[in-house]
Amino acid sequence: MWQRSWEEFIQIYGPAIRQSVYAAFHGCRWTSVRPEMADEVLSDVLVTLVKRLEGFAYDPAIGTFRGFVRRIVRGKVIDRIKLGAKKLFD
Repeated sequence: MWQRSWEEFIQIYGPAIRQSVYAAFHGCRWTSVRPEMADEVLSDVLVTLVKRLEGFAYDPAIGTFRGFVRRIVRGKVIDRIKLGAKKLFD
């Protein structure tokens, strides 16, 4: 049951999350992002969503669900950029 729901969630929201991943990289001045890297970040975002949705309670006073997901995306993109920079200097 949950697997079907999760697959439906990914089918509906996956393209929008992937677009947010590319937009976040672009916002960080990374204009050429390999699809594999975007897919890795998307996977990281989905794993984080699984963990955070367990205790998630929608409160419009705090913000939208879309904003919630965008904050996760931005954080994962920044983590990926930091990891890439660290590899350059190690």
